[in-house]
Amino acid sequence: MSLIQDSRYDCFKGRHLLIIAVLLCSIFIVPASSFSEDFEFDMSEYEKKPYSFGGHIEVNPAFQGIDKESVLYKIRFPDGNEGDIEDEHSLGVLIDLSLQQDITEFFLETNIHYTDSYRETDHDAEIYQGYLSLKPSASLSVYAGKKTVKWGKGYAWNPVGFVERPKDPNDPDIAREGFIMLTTDYTRSYSGALRTVSFSPVIVPVEEDVNEDFGEPETTSFGGKLYLLLYDTDIDLMFLAGDSKPDRYGMDFSKNLTSNFEVHGELSFIDDHQKDIIDENGDINEVTDDATSYLIGLRYLTAADTTYILEYYHNGKGFTEDEMDDFYSFAEDVYQNYISTGDRAGLNKAKNLGNAYGGQNPMRDYLYMRISHKEPFEVLYLTPALTGLINLNDRSYSLSPELLYSGITNTELRLKGSILAGMRETEYGEKQNDYKVELLARYYF
Repeated sequence: MSLIQDSRYDCFKGRHLLIIAVLLCSIFIVPASSFSEDFEFDMSEYEKKPYSFGGHIEVNPAFQGIDKESVLYKIRFPDGNEGDIEDEHSLGVLIDLSLQQDITEFFLETNIHYTDSYRETDHDAEIYQGYLSLKPSASLSVYAGKKTVKWGKGYAWNPVGFVERPKDPNDPDIAREGFIMLTTDYTRSYSGALRTVSFSPVIVPVEEDVNEDFGEPETTSFGGKLYLLLYDTDIDLMFLAGDSKPDRYGMDFSKNLTSNFEVHGELSFIDDHQKDIIDENGDINEVTDDATSYLIGLRYLTAADTTYILEYYHNGKGFTEDEMDDFYSFAEDVYQNYISTGDRAGLNKAKNLGNAYGGQNPMRDYLYMRISHKEPFEVLYLTPALTGLINLNDRSYSLSPELLYSGITNTELRLKGSILAGMRETEYGEKQNDYKVELLARYYF
């Protein structure tokens, strides 16, 4: 959502006042001398091991129906050698290791993944997290290294997730790789309307081979999150500034209206967001504008153990319908030109732009809904669910039913299907596949 020119100065002042408010709150609201509480804790009742080791192994076979008429398929596989139905197999190992001595802890999370599909055969080993932490007191923790932080209250999206990689709404609980950073958590609790205050400053450097995909190289970003538990409402105020990427500011909240009904929301502002827009003739224009994104959602648990999650997301960084139509027209034209002349220049250009136009939720307005029910008809350890994701701009959608079974010790089995539907020149109508069926078998150790 763009701001009108006359109000940009007021918004600029307001957003920087938010940073000042966060810093002042961290100084004046949480002085150590104001929170003296006496605790009695018998260590003999609880002996914590100095180490822990765990993780999971997963196997994920799948097959999907290929849409050879989609624009994204044409520009990525212009020779069309793939079959109508293609299989995909993946194997993953996630390992967690923790070592603790006195106030010091080292945590390591690695992910080893192998995929064999019609698109490519790929294997990699990544360190998702690897950091050293110090906890000199019950209220203060310091972390240095590669860490995954979670900002925001949304389930499928987090527009205020300024220092984390974006979620996949189709599988929002999957582990994600962190960034190398220096961060702390300083927390205090007290009685009254304001029950808890926590401040978490963060510094994120960008160098060669260090956080290369975070922002501009040879730069540093700094930010922070102020958490308040005020009148039984969780509230966060956050910001990120520096030279790595445009300054951004945000807030979120979460409130339990009843024991089984929760509402949450997020709001973020990005100054001078840049994006490349291509017209139907293939000319690329760089557009700079302020971007406002927000999310509102709810979670409701019925007496019958059915959970409903509903979220509306406005992506202020996304493309409009006209901008997407221009890309689809250009991509189709360069594909037809390749078929006629064999010239790949325009095709390669469209393929590179397809990473943005064909990425995760590239447009403006989305609706997410998930319904899950534990142990229907008294079938133990079985949880069926249905997830819907709707693009409100072009009215295309995906629908994913699934069955989760956890009746085997340390094992989960999930059978999931996905149907993508939409007219031509819509997001889900132009995806590379029409449907997908997959089985996930995961063993925890």
